[in-house]
Amino acid sequence: MGISLSSNADRILRKLERAPKHIQEGVVRGCAMGLIELETEVRTKTWIKPRRGAAGLMGRLTSYAQLRFGQLDAAIGFRRTTGFPYELAQEFGAQAKKGRAMSIPVTAAARRAGSPRDFPQQLIRLPGTRVLVAKTGKRTERLVTHYVLTTAIKPRLRFRANVTAGIPHLSLRIEQGAKQKLKDL
Repeated sequence: MGISLSSNADRILRKLERAPKHIQEGVVRGCAMGLIELETEVRTKTWIKPRRGAAGLMGRLTSYAQLRFGQLDAAIGFRRTTGFPYELAQEFGAQAKKGRAMSIPVTAAARRAGSPRDFPQQLIRLPGTRVLVAKTGKRTERLVTHYVLTTAIKPRLRFRANVTAGIPHLSLRIEQGAKQKLKDL
């Protein structure tokens, strides 16, 4: 997937290395502002229900823009995590192996354990359901759902589509950053 900026923003970036320091700073600042706005677009136009906090998928969405050796170094994406790349499953979908199921953690304890095999308590699959539960409570037994079983995850993040749709606005922000620094002279 290639990203193409408008002709004027592209021209500005090609000449960035030779531009004065204050123009370079304006371009970087314009790009950073455009990427922050692009993050907001990705968050609002996805089909995923966002979880609060940094642990959720949208909490890992990040961007940066900086000047390196006279060139603009900028990116938008997700911070790395250990284990299965969840954002890839949300972007492209995922399919369990034939006759198997994927387990999706729904409690904090399940997320900490990672896999149902590593869960500290014994998990039970209730007949006729697609959940794994554990018994809790000493006086009265209670069942707590820790994992939901599924055979497929539909693609629903729409990250690439939202970023591609926001490229014209990012181009505009880069141009505005350069123009603003020219006006400040």
